[in-house]
Amino acid sequence: MPGVPRKRLREIRQTKYTLEEFAKLVHSSPTHLSDIENGKRDPSPELASAICRILGRSFSELFPDLRENYIKKSALLLSLATQ
Repeated sequence: MPGVPRKRLREIRQTKYTLEEFAKLVHSSPTHLSDIENGKRDPSPELASAICRILGRSFSELFPDLRENYIKKSALLLSLATQ
């Protein structure tokens, strides 16, 4: 659910990359990443994974607000796939 600023994500990203550089690495746009950092949008699981991988940080550290939501979505998808 959007609305939670991700200050830690921005702090870590800024130590290594500009927004433009990072956007290229994760195959996204600077605007999209800025919206994620400001809590206006949530990343897809794939984008969140790329962000964590490139920054060398855990999902729980960078997106603590999304963990429960993604677990619920995964469980729902799994249940639908097995029907």
